[in-house]
Amino acid sequence: MFSNLIQNIIKYGEGYVVISLKRSNDCIVIIFQNAALNLRDEDAKHLFERFFTADRARTGKSIGIGLAITKQLVEQMGHEISVELVEGNLSIIIKWKCLKYITE
Repeated sequence: MFSNLIQNIIKYGEGYVVISLKRSNDCIVIIFQNAALNLRDEDAKHLFERFFTADRARTGKSIGIGLAITKQLVEQMGHEISVELVEGNLSIIIKWKCLKYITE
C-alpha cells in the first residue's frame, strides 16, 4: 500500500511531498500529501475508483487500479482511507484504528 502511494506521489506529484504520522485519539493517522495543481475536485472524488485515471489523454501507462486496491485493502483490515484536495494540495489520509489490549 505504502509503495503504491509513494509511487503515485513520485509519478503524479508536483513539487513538495509530505508524509506525516500522528496519533489522534484511538487512531494512528498517516497523511501522504503533495501538490496536485492540475487535479480537479471532481477527479479527486474518483481517485479510489477502479480504472479511474485523471490522465485524460491516457498518455501514461496507468490503468487506475492501484488506489482502488489500496482502498480495498485498508478497508478490509477495518481501517479508513480518504482523499482531500484543498487549494491544489492533495492529501490521502489513512486512519489506522489502534488495537485495545485487555490487561488483567
